Amino acid sequence: PIPCVPWQSQTSGQEGPFHGYLITHGESVSLSEYFTKRADDGSTVHRPTVHYAYHPCDAAVLSMHELNGKNFVEQSRKRLIVDEVQKGIDELGVLLCGHKRGAYWYGSQLEIEQARHFVEANSATSLQVTATAAAGAIWCMLNPNRGIVEPEEVDHHAILKRPR
Repeated sequence: PIPCVPWQSQTSGQEGPFHGYLITHGESVSLSEYFTKRADDGSTVHRPTVHYAYHPCDAAVLSMHELNGKNFVEQSRKRLIVDEVQKGIDELGVLLCGHKRGAYWYGSQLEIEQARHFVEANSATSLQVTATAAAGAIWCMLNPNRGIVEPEEVDHHAILKRPR
């Protein structure tokens, strides 16, 4: 399991300010590198800090506290929660900080009802995560000679033009 101990103060579109778990993602490094500004001599002029903050529902937070309290030894019983989720929203976005406007959040908001309208037996989170994984797989099939690339190097315009 991934230890989810560090907290980060964050904000999102609808929720506003919250404390989220810092979750390791490869994009934390690749996005920072992608947006690094370098001088002509190659020295770093500016390198942004990039991290992922995640705040799940209250039941999931309790489960994560239990996992932490047991030194990250997984519970013996597990279950997938699908139909129990009756309402809620998933916000995925970026909080841009440090510019003259202070901070700006930009992202998507998907309610459970909307997600199930598109694909039944899904949650807002599962639909958004699997959609990007499927898009990445399609891109790989269409570009078999590109090898390993970072997400920032994928032609998102081509992905967005694909038929639904």
